[in-house]
Amino acid sequence: MSIVTFAELQRIMVFRDFSEEGLHRLLQQSEVRSYEQGGTVCKRRQAPEGYVFLIRGSLMIHNNLFKSSLMRSSDKACCFSIDETLRNASVVIAQEDSVLLMINPKELDLIHAWEHKLPTEQGGIAVAEIEEQEDDNWMSAFLSSPLFMKIPPVNIQKLFAAFANVEVKKGEEIIRFNRPGDFFYVIESGEAEVELPNGKVTQQPIILKSGDYFGEGALVGDAMHSATVKMASDGVLARLSKKDFMELLQQPLQRYLGQEELGQLIAEGKTVIPLDVRMAFECRDNEGVKNIPLGKLRDRLDSLEAGATYVLTPSEDKRSLVALQLLVEEGYDAWLLR
Repeated sequence: MSIVTFAELQRIMVFRDFSEEGLHRLLQQSEVRSYEQGGTVCKRRQAPEGYVFLIRGSLMIHNNLFKSSLMRSSDKACCFSIDETLRNASVVIAQEDSVLLMINPKELDLIHAWEHKLPTEQGGIAVAEIEEQEDDNWMSAFLSSPLFMKIPPVNIQKLFAAFANVEVKKGEEIIRFNRPGDFFYVIESGEAEVELPNGKVTQQPIILKSGDYFGEGALVGDAMHSATVKMASDGVLARLSKKDFMELLQQPLQRYLGQEELGQLIAEGKTVIPLDVRMAFECRDNEGVKNIPLGKLRDRLDSLEAGATYVLTPSEDKRSLVALQLLVEEGYDAWLLR
């Protein structure tokens, strides 16, 4: 059996914060398989069960459409389980000598539970290993957003596979105020500055750093960009097309509550606040509904009740979709009224 190092394990997002003892437990409960170059990893309906991680090497993925794609252990998509990719493939061949690690989801949950009982201290991560991980710190920062608490894990895997890396220069304009949006951006390295339109002033410049994202507002509501973003230094951006953004990030957030579910929440003593983000004159007959026009919602986020459930109405209005995205990003429990 091939030896898997702690540094290789900590490249995987889900193992990154494990202590040395946690990594030992992980290896004890996992199965490590080695494949020689040209060896068959799996065929359709014969994929390994549970989570599968490509630790070392590369795989050629063949599907039923007679298309092939190469997956390397250094790819960002391999920071996550590749089990779905293997299950959907017709045949997977080791492009070079490769190592896979497999673990049952229940076993991984037990290790996570054990890890969370440990004292909160940095354990088992050598300085050299931390330096190796710095290039991927943007992913950790990006995934720490409340937005991802509502995104299915499989979508997150597809998300990182769909990102395209774009090198950018200092002073380069990425998005412009009052122009339509085509992409969603995450900063991998470097910094960017947000320039607000005339009349909107901030005391300090708005600087976006590694892991910060922008451009989503214009995609959600088919609206224009509300600000200009320029690079404050050379850097690299992870860029996602509008189609992939809508499918992988926006659609999973479109959660609906019906009248029956609302009644149940209220009966349980939950605070439920209907919210309409249209202009005041558009919803003057909407009695009992809190009105905050979308243009003012961001400035009034701090005044919202943190533990409440916000139900946006009407659900077919695109402004409700934009507001839903904003509220979820800020950690609020928000839904659309069915």
